Amino acid sequence: MRLLAILMIATLIITGCVTPRPTPQTAARQAFKAFGQNVTLAWIPGARTTLAGLIARAILPADAPDVVSIKNVVSPASKQPVKLAVAGDDSAFTAAVIEKALGSVPDDLPHLQLLFIGNRAHEADVRSAVEAKRGKFLFEEQ
Repeated sequence: MRLLAILMIATLIITGCVTPRPTPQTAARQAFKAFGQNVTLAWIPGARTTLAGLIARAILPADAPDVVSIKNVVSPASKQPVKLAVAGDDSAFTAAVIEKALGSVPDDLPHLQLLFIGNRAHEADVRSAVEAKRGKFLFEEQ
């Protein structure tokens, strides 16, 4: 019985029905590949449940700790180069944090290079937020 369960899980993973959860370590490798050593990596932990994630995305305040952290990292990009890679274990929530943070920065960020490591379904929203601030957008699929 145990062997059957292991074979079923392995089959689901191999066929793509179950994808492994992203980790800060895999995000760090992707960030290093894109930028080299001079990069800041932000890991945004997701909600524990889908319902909690939906609620968090819907009412994400501008003063949420993750939003403020991203805002503080990107703000200097109005005058100096900033390379930031952002990933998390909930791509939609991570995208919402990035969008809220960039939306709360009053200045354009022409020296920002932001790598979003997430699901392709959220790529366009993050791209729009970065490009609206005149930053450079990069994407890596999670």
